[in-house]
Amino acid sequence: MLCRRWQREVVIRPPDLGRGGNAFLPEGRAVAACVQPLRGALARRMYGQEPEQMRLMLCGLCASPAAGDGVCVDVAPDADPDFRVVWAARWPGHWEAHLSWIPPAERGPDA
Repeated sequence: MLCRRWQREVVIRPPDLGRGGNAFLPEGRAVAACVQPLRGALARRMYGQEPEQMRLMLCGLCASPAAGDGVCVDVAPDADPDFRVVWAARWPGHWEAHLSWIPPAERGPDA
């Protein structure tokens, strides 16, 4: 079970496949999650990114994140997501997801 004092509310939004780029649907679902840096060389080896650009998200079974979803972690819930789910797996009591940071200039749909 996830420790509630480490959880915060994040918004998971599905991709808007018809718009391209980092476009996500305006409707999303708010979930309680524990978001922390993805430590060590794992981020560099698996995703080619620096550890500070990756996050590990742990959330309850009702969240059901999927690869490609956008996640509003450090931005307002109605803003363009600042992270994208690159991998997600369901475990017996929770979901685990790896999040990749989306630079501000790349957020939103392609022009």
